[in-house]
Amino acid sequence: MSKNLKRLFIGLSCAVALYSWLGFLLIPSLALSVINQKLSEYSNQPAQLHRLEFNPFNLHLQLWQLHIGQEQTTVAFEQLNTQLAWDSLWRSRVHVKFVNLVSPQAWLDINKQNEVNLAQLLVLPTADETAKPEASTTEPIIVQVDHISIEQGQLKFSDQRPRQPVAVEFNELNLQLENLNTAPDEQGQLQLKLQANDGTQLAWQGDVSLQPLRSSGHLEIENIALSSWWPYAAEQTQLHLDGGLLSFSSDYVVEAQPEWQLLTTNSAIAIQQLGLSSQKKTLVKLERFSVHDTALDLQKQSVRIGKIRSQNLSSWVKINEHGQLNWLQAFAPDNPAAATQQTPQNNEAASVQLNNALAQLPWQIKLDNAQLENYAVDFTDNSQADPVAIELKQLNITLNDFDSRTDKPVNLTVNSQIGEDGQLALQAQIKPQSFKSTLKLKTSNLDLRPAQAWITPYAKVELLSALLNSQLEAELQQLSPLLATAKGELAINQLHIRDTDQRRDLLKWHSLNLHDIAVTQGEHTQLNIGLITAKQPYARVVIDEQLQTNISKVLVEQPSPNISPTPTPQAANNFAFHLGEITIQDGSAHFADFSLKPHFATAIQDLNGRIGSLDNQQDKTTPVEITGSVDRYAPVKIKGSLTPFDPLRTLDLDVNFKQVELTTLTPYSGKFAGYRIQKGRLNLALHYQIDQGKLNASNSVLLEQLQLGDTVDSPDAVKLPLRLAIALLKDTKGNIEIKLPVKGDLNDPEFSVVPIVWQTLRNLITRAVSAPFKLLGNLANNKQDLSQVSYSAGQDSLSQTSAQALHSLAQALKQRPQLKLNIEGTSSAAFDGLVVAQQYLHYRLQELWYSELQKRGKKIVESVEELEVPEKQQLQLLEQLYNELPEPAKLANELPRNKAERLEIMQDLWLKHHANSTLLLRTLAQKRARTIRQYLVEQGQIEPQRLFLVDVNEQAINDEHGINSLLHLDAL
Repeated sequence: MSKNLKRLFIGLSCAVALYSWLGFLLIPSLALSVINQKLSEYSNQPAQLHRLEFNPFNLHLQLWQLHIGQEQTTVAFEQLNTQLAWDSLWRSRVHVKFVNLVSPQAWLDINKQNEVNLAQLLVLPTADETAKPEASTTEPIIVQVDHISIEQGQLKFSDQRPRQPVAVEFNELNLQLENLNTAPDEQGQLQLKLQANDGTQLAWQGDVSLQPLRSSGHLEIENIALSSWWPYAAEQTQLHLDGGLLSFSSDYVVEAQPEWQLLTTNSAIAIQQLGLSSQKKTLVKLERFSVHDTALDLQKQSVRIGKIRSQNLSSWVKINEHGQLNWLQAFAPDNPAAATQQTPQNNEAASVQLNNALAQLPWQIKLDNAQLENYAVDFTDNSQADPVAIELKQLNITLNDFDSRTDKPVNLTVNSQIGEDGQLALQAQIKPQSFKSTLKLKTSNLDLRPAQAWITPYAKVELLSALLNSQLEAELQQLSPLLATAKGELAINQLHIRDTDQRRDLLKWHSLNLHDIAVTQGEHTQLNIGLITAKQPYARVVIDEQLQTNISKVLVEQPSPNISPTPTPQAANNFAFHLGEITIQDGSAHFADFSLKPHFATAIQDLNGRIGSLDNQQDKTTPVEITGSVDRYAPVKIKGSLTPFDPLRTLDLDVNFKQVELTTLTPYSGKFAGYRIQKGRLNLALHYQIDQGKLNASNSVLLEQLQLGDTVDSPDAVKLPLRLAIALLKDTKGNIEIKLPVKGDLNDPEFSVVPIVWQTLRNLITRAVSAPFKLLGNLANNKQDLSQVSYSAGQDSLSQTSAQALHSLAQALKQRPQLKLNIEGTSSAAFDGLVVAQQYLHYRLQELWYSELQKRGKKIVESVEELEVPEKQQLQLLEQLYNELPEPAKLANELPRNKAERLEIMQDLWLKHHANSTLLLRTLAQKRARTIRQYLVEQGQIEPQRLFLVDVNEQAINDEHGINSLLHLDAL
């Protein structure tokens, strides 16, 4: 080897040795010392790099165990490896072959003062603000990193600002970045994976370009625990998160030039096991909500959602007694006052701007299909007097083809179970811009009991049951002004309403069906109903002791409304109503009147019939035909026609009641007549005709076998002998037939039908009882006064005239079998006394002579009245009778001895004394009464039990025809 080569070799060896010493030993040592010095100088926390190695031959740099932090590590790593490529020396770029970071750690913390710990980690020198930056004339150096990797990284994030601090740890952070280059149009490949302590997993894979700034790839985040980040939401709401996981995935493109642009495709979002509560009460539970096939274009401001799927959501909606919604209470409004400043003008403006409101949104939103399955909503309203509880189960909603920029119809389908058995099905096509819609609604067994809350403020009733069935089709053409049509069927079944005070049924029916409904809302409102069918309707009407009906008592008194202007005829004509027919099947009613004693109650059953067409736009009559029964066995029939909206114009109705048991009317008879009804039946035939307000009515009443019972003490009872009136009016069949015609002008405010009918009936009864024998005389076609029988002085035999009168009376009594006749025999001392005394004197003489003949043993006649007293024996017998007189009746002096004078004086004194004999006069009166009875029984064929001999009158007054025995009528 030559000397020069040797020197070159030694020189190179020394240079290599020096280079090695500098690279391997001196420079790492100095660099480590400088780095730790600078860390100590600029770091606010203890900081140290434990080891640094550098290979000067392959430019490989290694750093070990960097740690910055006090009690808790702020920034640290286990090892950092990097290698610079040699071509960086002759190329105008920095070329790094790889950067490898092993087990890095970082803690990002934001305190309550909104200070970030990493921003305060280093205290850097303050730049001179007065110095002007020099304009750079050189191009920035290009940096190229072939491979960047992070292995087993950890990131701790905490935020002390929320009421509940946020703390999340990201473990197993792994990053792979290939070909990171700041040169234009160069792009690298990125792979990032990390996992948080709450189960969150992130995977990011894509291309990254720095010049221009651009990235595209696929991002996927799974099982984000919402509880980790919920403290941020809790700042704006009082909702408490009970659980929930969020997942997201999407393909994306992000560009910064020429302006920011974000494109996403195949985006998907899923929320699982979400639970929200407020004040320890659950508000919502959601099993799953997912969005698929979604695309977003930032520059075009458009979002297209392919599919929305959600299953098994349960929500609880509650309004408290103060009218506050639990969901609204759970959110704290930024400006509560502004939330309430919604004026009617604003509402009206919002209503006007509702059309085409979606088209004015800056973003276009498209939705291909949304399906919400098996939702459940539990709604409770405690702000009402009666709490409302509505439960929606198995709620399924499907929405198709929604576009906020076009007016293409959106297809909406809703199906739900409401309550235990209710079903609701809705199909709709809605144009999102104009809101023109077509809807088909079907409900089945929809429980209407929740409507109780809105009934209670107006009526004290309890809605025990009501089920709504409907099948409707509607079309909405315009919102403002409203143009809409609807048609279909509606039925309310099993209605049962009970008043809350008495706990008694008020109204119920088995079903009420409305067929062929057609509604038009526009410039004119039209309502057409083809047929209303009521099956088994029932109503209960009761009058209490204070003469109040149960209907008036259940109505809640309302504040007086503001007086509104009287509607004009034109406004009234804007509503057209047409009803084809009403049918009633197996109806019933109950009526009771407790103002009467005893209480009155009756029932109407088997109501069946129809009411014809009703039309407020046509002036024509409506046929009516209804049948039923009172207390089950008394038929009722109503048949005729009327103009329903103006009954005073035309009416022709026949109302017939047959075989109505009068015993049910006992309370009314007790109050107004003073008698209970023992038995009887009522037949009533009413025929009412009205022509232009002129009434022509006939009231035909037939009472069968009417018998009054016990008397009732009533201050309202009429003061008439009703028993007698009934007996006078009752015929041989036990019937009373009364016809009461009524005529008048119903347009006259002083004309009233009921008072006229009642007064006519009262007058009829009054005339009957005030002149009963005149009524009987009319029956027998006899104008004589049949109330008395005339007798001659001292006589008890009938004259021919009296016999004729009694014959007519007997004929009339046969036609009124319920009458009894009281016979009052009469006599008078002034009229009958002397004749009666003579008759009695003759009888006493016969009686004394009869006794004398018996003493002598003579043969005598059988009857004393047939015995003839010899004239020569009369003086002796008369002396015996004279001696029987009391002393005051005798002659004060001695009787004359002349036989003729003596006989005349004794006879006159004896007759004078017995002419005033009450016994003789009473006996005569009784004989006269018996004579009348005997004639009526034997000649008139009147039952003896109908004839009564009342106490006689011995002080009657005679007239020119004689003395009259009086006859009195009474009821059996």
